[in-house]
Amino acid sequence: MEEQTFRSRLVELLSKSRKAVRLYSGISRSKRGSALAELQANEWLSINSELVTLLSSMLDDLSVKNLTSEASILLEQFLSRYQITVEEMHSKKRKLIEHAETSDFAQSVVLSRELVAIKARAQALQAVYNEIKATVKRSRPKVEPVTINEDELFTKIETEKPTMAKIIPLRQKISLG
Repeated sequence: MEEQTFRSRLVELLSKSRKAVRLYSGISRSKRGSALAELQANEWLSINSELVTLLSSMLDDLSVKNLTSEASILLEQFLSRYQITVEEMHSKKRKLIEHAETSDFAQSVVLSRELVAIKARAQALQAVYNEIKATVKRSRPKVEPVTINEDELFTKIETEKPTMAKIIPLRQKISLG
């Protein structure tokens, strides 16, 4: 099977994101769902719309070399936004618990609605991060070990047998004693 290029995988991700945008825009326009489901769909819609915009501009402007670096930057941006959103969710959750313990239920309802939106945003950011990460991860070339035959590594050098050289004897000292 032919290996997909990095650009084609990004185009595939763009196509998936466009389908998600159509799906979530249909959910947000329908009047059958609850207000909370609509709130969740709007968060998913905004994150996927942003991804479509960013991927479209990346694919239009950049060469293949810049695509990988831009995709890595995009990956880091979505990761940091996800982490910030999770931190925000935890702080609002603590506030919600405090308000519920003090019986401030009106404020608890407001915080609950905010938490539904924040949780949906965190899920959407995590999903987008995972999709981009999978695309970037598949683009890294797999290095296969090269096997080299030992005969190729070492070429045998044929040496000539040494020939006997004529040795001239040195004068020896004769002791006269």
